[in-house]
Amino acid sequence: MMAGFQELVPLTPLELHSLPLLLRARLCLSLSHGRVAAQRTPGNAQYLLLTQQPGWRLLELLHTAPHISQWDPARTASGA
Repeated sequence: MMAGFQELVPLTPLELHSLPLLLRARLCLSLSHGRVAAQRTPGNAQYLLLTQQPGWRLLELLHTAPHISQWDPARTASGA
């Protein structure tokens, strides 16, 4: 997906450098919003909390993943 996006709309070096932090920040926002929504609507909490566990795992994975500058867009595009 990243390689396809880069082919159509290349990101600047600053944008590429910022991407990992922005991805983690967006995921934190989504996890926080889901938790608050579940507290406000207990009748729908089970549904609202479905993404919590996989979301936290993804956040940990993103935290330990190599910096985006080390990603190989050609490999990503081929699914390797």
